[in-house]
Amino acid sequence: MTLSRLLCAGTLCVGLSVSAVKAETCPEINSFDGLIFDAGAFVASTGMEGYLDQALTYGVEKAVLYPHPFADDNNQPPALEESFPDLVVRGNAPWSDAAPVIWPEPITSNMISSFEAELVRNADQPYLLSHVSRFDAKVIKRWLGVHHNLWIGFSEPEITQLVDSCAQGPLADLMRAAGNRVVFSSFGKDQGWEEYKWTIRKLKKLSTYLPAAQAEALLYKNAEELFKLSVTAP
Repeated sequence: MTLSRLLCAGTLCVGLSVSAVKAETCPEINSFDGLIFDAGAFVASTGMEGYLDQALTYGVEKAVLYPHPFADDNNQPPALEESFPDLVVRGNAPWSDAAPVIWPEPITSNMISSFEAELVRNADQPYLLSHVSRFDAKVIKRWLGVHHNLWIGFSEPEITQLVDSCAQGPLADLMRAAGNRVVFSSFGKDQGWEEYKWTIRKLKKLSTYLPAAQAEALLYKNAEELFKLSVTAP
């Protein structure tokens, strides 16, 4: 599998083939009032206490944070978990009470070319790959069928596409292919946290277009299974 096929050059592969199903009003079939589990986000370089405090108001109960190399000590996951023990779960290591999950970022050309081999070598270790619309959807779907340790994360680009398409099209197909191995993972760093409330609002909007069981799985239940932690969503 060549890098050029797997990675998109400046575009979102999945987004290119979204059918013209966007409507002015999508049919709402569900109402979600529970809490949300963000299965993966990078720490911003500054301002994390404020961002996390706001996340609580948006309805996020758990956020798995991965380190930012340029953040100071007070903005790293260990320090933030001390301030927000019920919200923050540290990433990249079996810290806290969470099960260890590998977040294979940042993706480089060398890493992506060997990523499938790594999935094979560590078949019992769960991997979470987010922002999946960067990649060839057919490749990700094949990997999901072959590598049961691969989990995928939907972040703002995927959520926006799903909202705009009324939860139809290739990303919806990918979500169904992933089964219980698709989670919400906000993925972003500084700008991602600045726009976090809008991502959460879009995610809640998306949940109204999905059957209740599918919405709950995406918003928190699958992440509970991945990290072996529970939220108190009803």
